[in-house]
Amino acid sequence: MKAWYEANKDEPEEAVVEELEYLTEAFSMIKPDNKDKAQRYLKVLEDAYVMTDYKVKELFDRVYEVKQT
Repeated sequence: MKAWYEANKDEPEEAVVEELEYLTEAFSMIKPDNKDKAQRYLKVLEDAYVMTDYKVKELFDRVYEVKQT
């Protein structure tokens, strides 16, 4: 996540915060068990975020919400 932030820190703050929230929620559910998996999942999550015009975040938000109840 630190490397992702460093690569994206010059983007508009609102966009960085929104994507970071999405990635954090997703990682809390996926729980990669090693660095290689984490890097692979991060790439998949980033691709899904862009390819779905950011709509995949809605799914993770909902699953995270349900998980918290």
